[in-house]
Amino acid sequence: MELKAQFDQGQAAIARLAKGEYDLAEATKIGDKTLGCIDEGIEYACYRLAGSGRLLGEEQAVALVEKFGLDVGYHSDCGAVRKYLVEGAGVLDPSDEEVDAEAKRWSEQIARMAKTKAVEMPLERPEHHIALCAYYDGTGQMTSCKGLPLGFIVSRTILPHDYAIAEMVTATDIATNHGFNDLFTHEHPFLLVAVGRDQDQAQELEEELKTHALRQLTESQQGRVKVISIHLQRIRL
Repeated sequence: MELKAQFDQGQAAIARLAKGEYDLAEATKIGDKTLGCIDEGIEYACYRLAGSGRLLGEEQAVALVEKFGLDVGYHSDCGAVRKYLVEGAGVLDPSDEEVDAEAKRWSEQIARMAKTKAVEMPLERPEHHIALCAYYDGTGQMTSCKGLPLGFIVSRTILPHDYAIAEMVTATDIATNHGFNDLFTHEHPFLLVAVGRDQDQAQELEEELKTHALRQLTESQQGRVKVISIHLQRIRL
């Protein structure tokens, strides 16, 4: 399916979400305890950080894995690992093989230090990103996008504030530069979705995104990104 057709196909789900028509029952089912990537192509992970913590750093990643008793996931074509190689390791134009090798090496290293295991996670998306939104999960319960528009997931509840905001900015950069790109417009924006336990927390997280994340976006992105909120206590459909 061509990019425009994929984008158009997802707009009905985005419209329902923006109108408050959603059900978080499937998206908050807890299963195996795995630390995964924010990538929309990862179907399930108990908690999510970009590159399974590659941009967070070794010490903090190990601490999170130990605290929550997690396995450490890795996947192919990881944008966060590519970002690390370019900006953190000075690799000018890393190959796909270099990216995949570093993703695996990182997860195995963190798993070894935390005395757990690294697990390969299948990537269920095309070569380009097809996320229509990014979820900012303050509940600690959102593990997938089942029943919702496909999007990145950032586990706000286990992350420092500034770093969680940075991951939402990273997700927006990926979506607007390596995904649907210019198909996001003022009329059909990329959504930053605050996910709260209840309405009060959802509104608090929504304000957090508006105050901090939006200000870090480019001028072009700001006109094509919208912040909304949803919460667990909404009556089921």
